[in-house]
Amino acid sequence: ITGAENDEAARMKALDMGATDFITKPFTTSDLVARARAHSTYQRVTRQLQSQVAVDALTGLANKAGFLERLRQDIAYASRHQQPLCLVRLEVEDFHRFFLHNGRDVAEALVLQIARLLRARIRKEDTGGRVALGSFALSMPGGQPEGVAAMVERVQAEVTAHPPLHDGEPVAVRLHAAVLSPLTDGVLAPEEAMDACQARLDVARESGAAVLAPPAPAAPVAVPA
Repeated sequence: ITGAENDEAARMKALDMGATDFITKPFTTSDLVARARAHSTYQRVTRQLQSQVAVDALTGLANKAGFLERLRQDIAYASRHQQPLCLVRLEVEDFHRFFLHNGRDVAEALVLQIARLLRARIRKEDTGGRVALGSFALSMPGGQPEGVAAMVERVQAEVTAHPPLHDGEPVAVRLHAAVLSPLTDGVLAPEEAMDACQARLDVARESGAAVLAPPAPAAPVAVPA
């Protein structure tokens, strides 16, 4: 600040207006560079911490909070532009029992396997999340229910064909899934959409279905003039 009669008042005003730091004349180049580097490091660490808050530590997918925030953005965008959006819930059947019977290492290996398969099959605009211990969710803008359901079935088939091992022996795993679409009708909140998809997942589990997808739209019927 050049010509300020009251350095302290000028400092407070600058900080109140959003300045990160305040330096007065005379100053050296080394002082200025040191402060700039310190603040750059602080900003980088802050961004890293913020990203970690939204990421599941084991899988690297979004955690529940991070997934809900992304789903909120996807629902708003799909509603505004009238574009399709698919929400998927995928769950290991009785994961708690699986964990107790096979141990932490086997359970985590299964979770990592599912996360890896999901990450390999979703697009960069999609979001995958681990929303509970053995439960995953996908937000897929522009996704078509039939194609999404087929993709999930391939993941299920891959896990069934290559189950985790316990003491060298394969452990049977069952996965259930549900697809909810569209999400633009009625503009559901993210939590409401997750609950609605969970209800469909419960139906899939009780009926023994691998994937419960929305019914295909009815074909148009020609009406005589």
